[in-house]
Amino acid sequence: MYEISVENQFDFSCNAYATCFAESDATAFQSPVWLTQFYEKLVDGKRADPLIITIRERASNTLVGLMPLTRRKLHGITLVEAADLGVTDYTVPAIHRDHLEVLTNSDIVSAAIRRATGSHDHFRVKSVPTNSLSGWSVVGELASAPTDFSAHMADLGEDFDAFRSTQWSNSHQKYIDRRARRAERETDLSIERLAEPSEIENAISELAALRAGRFDGDPIQDPEICAFYQAVAVTGHAAGSAETWRLTFDGETGGIVFGITDKNRFYYLLIGCDYDRFGRHSPGLLMYDAIMRDWCERGGTEFDFTIGDEPFKADFGTKPLQISAVAKTETLKGHLAIQGKNLLSRTRPQIEQWLKRKSA
Repeated sequence: MYEISVENQFDFSCNAYATCFAESDATAFQSPVWLTQFYEKLVDGKRADPLIITIRERASNTLVGLMPLTRRKLHGITLVEAADLGVTDYTVPAIHRDHLEVLTNSDIVSAAIRRATGSHDHFRVKSVPTNSLSGWSVVGELASAPTDFSAHMADLGEDFDAFRSTQWSNSHQKYIDRRARRAERETDLSIERLAEPSEIENAISELAALRAGRFDGDPIQDPEICAFYQAVAVTGHAAGSAETWRLTFDGETGGIVFGITDKNRFYYLLIGCDYDRFGRHSPGLLMYDAIMRDWCERGGTEFDFTIGDEPFKADFGTKPLQISAVAKTETLKGHLAIQGKNLLSRTRPQIEQWLKRKSA
C-alpha cells in the first residue's frame, strides 16, 4: 500500500507536506519553516547529512508520512538521529493520523524504513513527548525510556485573567503587578511583537549578546545556530509560525523573547534580558506575563515553556509533560560505544572527585 523513499532534497514548503503536517501529531519543530531552515542552514555546518524518508500511499502517491532525520559520524560511530542537532525540543515524525495505526503496525513498512536508513551503528531520538512515542514505532521495535528532564506547559483556556487568578499564586501575581506598575511609573515601558525582517534579525543577534556568558553550552552562541534562529524568526514571522518580542525601557532594550507557534500553541524558546541595567524591573517576568496574555487574547490556548525544569515555570501555572528517548543499536561497534558512554557518564562524578583530590 505504501512507497517508502529517501528524498533528501524534499521541499517542505509544498502543499503535500503542509497537509500531512497539519493532520499529524508533529509539533512546531517539524513545521515547514523549521525543517526548511534546519536542513538549509544547519546540517552541513554540523557535519551531518540529511536523511529525509517519505511515506506515500502507493495508489494515489499522496504523502502520508515524513521522517526528518540526519546521519553523521560521532566518536567513530555512524548515528542516524531525528532532526535535532541541539536545537529541537520535541522530535515527532509527521504521520497522517488516518494512516498512523496501519503504518506503525506494519512489519513491511518498518523493514522498508530500516532499509531506507542505510547502514549505521546506532539510531536515536533524544526528546519525544511521551504521548507521541507511537509515531516512532514506524521504525520497528525500539527501546524507550523516560528522560531525566520534563517539558512544562500551561493550559491558558479562553480567559487569561481567569487563568492567571486561579493558576498563579497571589504572591506571584502581586509581584509581577508591582514590578509593572513601578516600571511604568519610572520609565516609558513598551513591549512589542516585531514585524520588520531587519528588526527581527537584529533582535536575535541582540538576544544572543544578552545571553553571552550566562549559560554553559548556550547553543545560540554558535554562529551557525544563531543564523538558523534568525532565519526561522524572519521566515516564520512571514508564515505566521514564529514571533520575536522586544521589551524596552525609555527606548532601551530590556529583554527579547523568541518563540515558534503552531495551531493554538506558543512554544517559548529563548529569552535574553539586560539584567545589569534593568534587573530591578524583572524584565523576564514582565515579558512572560505580557506575551501569555497577548497569545491568549489572540485565541491561543496553550503556552509551552518546552524542555527544562527551571523552577520559575511552575509559577506560571504550568504542568510537567513527560519526555522520553528512543534508541536502537544496530552493530557491535555501536553497542560498545554506547556502553562506554554510559559507563563514563556513571563514573564521571567519581573521576572528577579523584582529580580534585589529586590536585589539592
